Amino acid sequence: MPTSSRATFSTLSLPPARKTEFESLDSETDSKSEYEEIQVAPIMSRPVEPLLQAYRLIRQLYISHSPHLRWLLWRSILQLTKLRAQIAEISDHIDELAKEISLLRGEKNALQAKLDAYVYPINALLPEITAEIFQQVVDDDDCPRYYALTISSVCRRWREVALGSYRLWSKLDMDFGSIVDPVSLSELLLSRSGRVPLDIRLSMFSANGASGPAFATVTDEDLALKVFTVAARYAERWQSLELDLQPDLVLYQLPFLALLPPIMPLLQTLIIKGCIDYTGWQSNVSFPCLHKIILYGTTLQSTLRPALPEGMMSPHALGSVTALTLLNTPHRDVLRILALSPHLETLDLEIISARDPPDDPSTPGIPLSALRALTCRATSTLPFLSDLHMPSLRSLKLSDIENDAVLVDAATTHESALGQSVRKLHFHNFRMPVNRLTRLLGLFPNTEDLTLEFSGQVTGWPRGTLVALSQNAVFAPGIQAPGQFLLPALQSFTLRGPSREANMSGLIDFLEARARYAELPRLRHLGIDFLAQMDLSEEMETLGSLGPELELRDIGFAQFDSEDNGE
Repeated sequence: MPTSSRATFSTLSLPPARKTEFESLDSETDSKSEYEEIQVAPIMSRPVEPLLQAYRLIRQLYISHSPHLRWLLWRSILQLTKLRAQIAEISDHIDELAKEISLLRGEKNALQAKLDAYVYPINALLPEITAEIFQQVVDDDDCPRYYALTISSVCRRWREVALGSYRLWSKLDMDFGSIVDPVSLSELLLSRSGRVPLDIRLSMFSANGASGPAFATVTDEDLALKVFTVAARYAERWQSLELDLQPDLVLYQLPFLALLPPIMPLLQTLIIKGCIDYTGWQSNVSFPCLHKIILYGTTLQSTLRPALPEGMMSPHALGSVTALTLLNTPHRDVLRILALSPHLETLDLEIISARDPPDDPSTPGIPLSALRALTCRATSTLPFLSDLHMPSLRSLKLSDIENDAVLVDAATTHESALGQSVRKLHFHNFRMPVNRLTRLLGLFPNTEDLTLEFSGQVTGWPRGTLVALSQNAVFAPGIQAPGQFLLPALQSFTLRGPSREANMSGLIDFLEARARYAELPRLRHLGIDFLAQMDLSEEMETLGSLGPELELRDIGFAQFDSEDNGE
């Protein structure tokens, strides 16, 4: 039994090696322990011997391989340090490149801004200025339609500017004959308008033409009702409403007018073109800010319907109106509306029916004490002047007058009122003998600004007009008081339209004749636009020499036609 145990121990023993002093002591101790183990073998457990052998093996491995492990560890640490240094170097390089990229991007943006300033100068403006430019363009167009949609589709910057400018979306112009989906378009425009005032224009055309029955309906009443329902939700923000109904020989039934609220606090302008059955309009309407009404009437209104809804025929509804245009309107409607509009300042009239004789001829005319500008269109309107009392009238425009006798009678009847108060006199498309014209001019002695104009609707200037003016340049013909000067206050004179005059010798004679009288003021402004290819350089030089204060103007045709007939 003991012999077998020693044999097993010898098998696990290490090969002989050089022993140190401590190892020799350990060896002696081990020999004694082995001897004791042999002696006490019956007492101790044998499995301890393999553990001791394993311990010696590990110790020997550590002693023999320790330098190599230390070298490997040092090498690994050195490699890690080197890698960290390389990473730090690359990171620093990345930071430097990022700074350079940032600087280069800044230089690029600056150069791009300079390029855009040359190629797209509007992009160099502030968004507020760009938005104001967009708004000015839209406001200058009578039918802006859908400019906001076009602008917002150009580029990202313009879209941001357009969406931030609520006024661009404030014009709802619905032409049911040219829009695929007017309901969705109405909702889109109104939803982007913020809280700004709205301009609403609805253009509806009848399915029946002028030759159809008098009573007709809108092409698609359901569609019109849907659009009007959308727009009516924003009625408290309406500042203008235009109903454009064509043709004018159709009476339109518009039941959706009942959707309008009785009070629209911001409504300032009401434009109605066509004949409407106002049955659905509420009777107690109130527009406290309404100051401008434009009505394009029809012949149907003289026998079928009034020009305005009955609810508006009250001083409460019309008392704030200052500008009124009544075109193609019956005489009775004009009188009724004017009687309820005491604060009118501008009036444009075209009456289609004969003047009804007054019940009491001694009744004074309708007082329009604030009226300053009056336009009379067509000869049929002139007799109506006797129904008005206009002490403050300063501007008078007479358009498309054919019957000179009626015109002379109207001007003579109001000589004390019109002749003495008018300062700005405008004859447009007058068709009468020249001697009648000069007689009329003598009825307005306080005229300071005179315009003689012809448009394309007539054949042009009556030949000899300028010569006739030169022959009566100083004294007014047909005036009872002898020696009365013609236009003694004249300071501005404008001639416009297609001229059949060969030259301007008559105008030169007119100015030279007046210059010989010290009682007559020198002309300060002279506007000439004959709309003809004429070489007038010599005449213009002569005209310029007639007075150092004379200003020669060339007024564009469209510009003059768009001028308001006011002071």
